[in-house]
Amino acid sequence: MDDNTTNFLMADNPNLFGCGSVAQVTTTNNQSGQYLSINLGFALGVTFGVYASRGVSGAESTGAESTGAESTGSESTGAESTGAESTGAESTGAESTGAESTGAESTGAESTGAESTGAESTGAESTGAESTGAESTGAESTGAESTGAESTGAESTGAHLNPAVSLSLCALGRHSWTKLPFYVFFQCFGAFLGAATVALQYYEAIRWYSGGELIVSGATATAGIFCTFPADYLSLWAGFVDQVIGTAALLLCLLALGDSAQGSIPAGVKPVLVGAVVLVIGVSMGSNCGYALNPARDFGPRLFAFAAGWGAEVFTAGGGWWWVPLVAPCVGALLGTLVYELMVEVHHVKSSSEEMSESRGLEMDRSEPGKPD
Repeated sequence: MDDNTTNFLMADNPNLFGCGSVAQVTTTNNQSGQYLSINLGFALGVTFGVYASRGVSGAESTGAESTGAESTGSESTGAESTGAESTGAESTGAESTGAESTGAESTGAESTGAESTGAESTGAESTGAESTGAESTGAESTGAESTGAESTGAESTGAHLNPAVSLSLCALGRHSWTKLPFYVFFQCFGAFLGAATVALQYYEAIRWYSGGELIVSGATATAGIFCTFPADYLSLWAGFVDQVIGTAALLLCLLALGDSAQGSIPAGVKPVLVGAVVLVIGVSMGSNCGYALNPARDFGPRLFAFAAGWGAEVFTAGGGWWWVPLVAPCVGALLGTLVYELMVEVHHVKSSSEEMSESRGLEMDRSEPGKPD
């Protein structure tokens, strides 16, 4: 699977379970669930969407954290260096015989747990080792964890579920801007099909509940199964602020979860914690307008509702509410990212490999070309 497939899967799952939970609560008049059921439906949908996306072949992590041992620019398998061939030295899980490496010269390289004197190094970890031909930029390899490289909860590269998250990662320089339109399209497409699946499953229940009509507003409205609308008391401005705050909180939490400098979180636990973030936002910030937090989650199902018979009112109801879940989450995501960068990320201590890289860069700048130091 590629990035677009994983974005499709991640957007389809939350809407299948999330919109399905709304349909169950709505069409049974709260007899088969309550507001908490909806929160759990979306939260667990996100969790399992992240798990499903992790099946990507060669799953690189979002931001660039390496789990299972893949490093940007150099692949490490037990400490084997890709692109660094060892002459007179056979490397098996970092076994060095003869110990001289051609194409991967170690400058100031220290061998932990195994000194090499005609030597055999088993499981040798390289601290501060610079590899020529397989140079690891800013990434210290300790079993395969990359320091200074963050994952935003979605393990596979590009699998973000949310266009606002994708936008923030592009703004941080962790993903290419040229990929952003494709991410957004497949996220919206996945959400659209998730909503269509719920409509197919609950078609008769929806018709029965609303007296055979597809209604957008009123006591028996069913358009809210698929997309969000503001409470009667809420102005567009207040709703915009609500979505900015909620999405900023989402990004702050996701960036913290993916920040390896904050401490290592097992890869298998991260999807559960991402779902927990969605749950806590839902139970604390959901009553005003349904905590969309995600342009794809709202716009894809809204397009489906428009096409399936609810009509143009899905775009005019709530004082023309439809654009707020598109724009406000993007503003909130960028705000949350900026706050995290200024309040947390800026205080991180640089890894030893980053410091060595900078130090060597300064030395090279000071030295004159063609002359020995």
